[in-house]
Amino acid sequence: MTGVESNSVETRGVAARRSGWKIAAAAALGLILTAAPAAADKAEKHRQALDLALSSAQGGSLKLADYKGKVVLVNFWATWCPPCKREIPALTRAQERFKGQGLVVLGMNFMEKADKEKLVGFIKEHGINYPIAFTNPTDSARLAEGLGGVFGLPASFLLNREGVVVHVHTGELDDGKLNKLLEPLLGSVAPQTA
Repeated sequence: MTGVESNSVETRGVAARRSGWKIAAAAALGLILTAAPAAADKAEKHRQALDLALSSAQGGSLKLADYKGKVVLVNFWATWCPPCKREIPALTRAQERFKGQGLVVLGMNFMEKADKEKLVGFIKEHGINYPIAFTNPTDSARLAEGLGGVFGLPASFLLNREGVVVHVHTGELDDGKLNKLLEPLLGSVAPQTA
């Protein structure tokens, strides 16, 4: 092989590497450009979820944006869901115990065309001390989508004091799980003494 042929092979190798980098850079730019609208759409759905006005079963209206500055646990549940019913006492205790530290538990009766009178009876029967949204399935689905989606019940979304979802939990919550989730946002959650 002559010096000219060797140099030509080397030049082709350098050109191929440069071409490979150009293709990789173009692909990365394409991913960034297609992800930007998706992220903007997700942010807009989240903003709309925070501004969605919902009716409270206890009277009045609920809007997540009204709780900015508080730690909010949005709990999606249904009256027919056994694990949803089992976690109500833990949610009730958390609401009572930590409301002074800025916790608000909000119950979302999810995708259920519940009769308001029956729902109010359910709230009283189970001693629920936190607001429960009584809304149509479309609005509860919009709220769920804006928070990231509900893929099983119960589903809980923990929002920090700025209204940003910082944790999603699907399944039943108990006192221990709640303490573990709330401690970083509320400070110490040491057990109360009698």
